[in-house]
Amino acid sequence: MACGVPPAVDKHIRSFQRWLPGRLSDIAEPEHTKTIRLFAIWHVLPGLRARAERSHITPSIRRFASEQTKYAAAFLRWPGERNTTLASCGQVDIDAWFAENARTRLRGFLNWAMQSRHCRRSSAIPAMKISRRPALSEDERLAALGRLLIDTEIPMRLRVAGVIVLLHAQPLSCVVRRTLDDVIREGDAVPLRLGEPPRFLDELQDAVISGVQVSLGHVDSKGVETRRTVHPLGIVAKGPVWYLVSDTEAGRRIFRIDRVSSADPTGDPVHRPGDFDLAESWNEIAEEVDRRRTPLEVK
Repeated sequence: MACGVPPAVDKHIRSFQRWLPGRLSDIAEPEHTKTIRLFAIWHVLPGLRARAERSHITPSIRRFASEQTKYAAAFLRWPGERNTTLASCGQVDIDAWFAENARTRLRGFLNWAMQSRHCRRSSAIPAMKISRRPALSEDERLAALGRLLIDTEIPMRLRVAGVIVLLHAQPLSCVVRRTLDDVIREGDAVPLRLGEPPRFLDELQDAVISGVQVSLGHVDSKGVETRRTVHPLGIVAKGPVWYLVSDTEAGRRIFRIDRVSSADPTGDPVHRPGDFDLAESWNEIAEEVDRRRTPLEVK
């Protein structure tokens, strides 16, 4: 496998594949077993493989895959209690389930069931309600840092993780993957490596500083590669992910740098707006992306 023949398989994918037969054997109804097997093969496993190709699978993602399967099996039993079946399950039944049970774990199964015509395609999945706490103020952040530095009653591991979150704005999924190899000693300084930088980060930083246009190859979330000439204006780090803010023929755009497949300077100067503000531009683009996101409704 190390030589690439056969291709390497993520350990979490192998774990799910070993777990699945036992779970299927616990399902009493043969028809339910068949449906859950199809769901796992055609939805859950492809999702895990796609995630492994993009970055890596975390233990929480592996657990979520199992929970999706468990809740799908539970949902198949549930219509029988209401004298109905998955095929005849209506909007009232779906709304009743979402009012009583965990929401996110069933969305994938219902989407798959509608698209594969195992249930009515006219049903709509209730929109997720996401509540976001306001960001910490500078005073609150400094107060939390102070407590983590001096409060010896807090376990050391939690104190270290909390300091990294507060100082570097890193998500916990990034913090928990750090090891001693990521702690670098450079004289009196002890920097922390927060993951490997994207392949073309240095080239794009040079393009921003030098003010030259770039012929950019980029692969979107569906695996489609495009190439265009961009005017690099700035680079933004959001947690562990780096983004390039650029002007293009289609307007101002942001590109995930870890999805950049090539970055070739053209030598032509960047046309940089005189009133350009990186933070303001980032917020405008992020708000536009959020505005375009709407609840999924399958008809």
